Amino acid sequence: MESKAKCLTLCLLMAGLLFSCNNSLTTVVESKIKISSTTGVMPDNESYSMGFYEKCVKLRRITNAERKALGIDEIEELKTNSNRAIAKGKEILKNENGRMETILVIWEEQAILEYLVSYDADGKVIDCITIGVHYYYDSDHTSAIIEGNTIRVLNFWCEPGDFCEDGIDQIYTISDDLHLIPFAWSAQSFPAEIPFMMHEADDSGYYYKIESVVCTRKSGNQYEFVLKGKTKQDCKNLKAAERTFMLVPLGIEAIPAGEPIKIVLPAVIENEKFEIKTKGLGKGKADETIFTWFRIQQ
Repeated sequence: MESKAKCLTLCLLMAGLLFSCNNSLTTVVESKIKISSTTGVMPDNESYSMGFYEKCVKLRRITNAERKALGIDEIEELKTNSNRAIAKGKEILKNENGRMETILVIWEEQAILEYLVSYDADGKVIDCITIGVHYYYDSDHTSAIIEGNTIRVLNFWCEPGDFCEDGIDQIYTISDDLHLIPFAWSAQSFPAEIPFMMHEADDSGYYYKIESVVCTRKSGNQYEFVLKGKTKQDCKNLKAAERTFMLVPLGIEAIPAGEPIKIVLPAVIENEKFEIKTKGLGKGKADETIFTWFRIQQ
């Protein structure tokens, strides 16, 4: 889902980043750190654990003076939670253009919500996005990876029954002036990583884990895509029909936004990486195709 800034070769030493109550918390996890000209990242390097909620609720709540200094009441995303307890998270980045840091909203016995807020050099709020949701009684959760100037928001959720989706819910690019720019089609530069959710109906998510969907270039009146992932179970004996999936382009509120693209995943052993190349969104209207994410389903 986005164009990428060139990375500078520099080396920074970062310490004191243990996941504990003595340090502020963040859900920026699961990624090796790359430093670009715009972004430095301070991760916990571990996902949510059984004690995550308990650790978060023990964090010191910020005072009214601190709320004012952080511009809490000016942030639209936080207004509905203005009466909730709020804790300050980690400073993700600070440079001459401003700073980025996390803010946690604590719903006692319900959930922890985490936001990434960017400020300009004068301390005025620029942007705010959700990068973490952890429910105390529910398996649904959201986390994020910040790598270079790219933010990938990962989401897992289920409705009652067997309907679940898992994948990259949104991709943001961090601009030099610290705006958080969401993915938008159509791609103007390549490669362009695209948000996607893996539909787990028919046991598709049981066998395969898609890790990325990237648009590599325009070819004629179509676009070419590369899907990368790995198998979660042995798939060598699966029939072609069981390995056939559709990339369904969807717009806002999951409204179809183009013709589905058929892909056939490989029959390989467990935990084996794979790469699939395909093309689609054509029929003379590729440039006009507008969608925000793919649903991968059988």
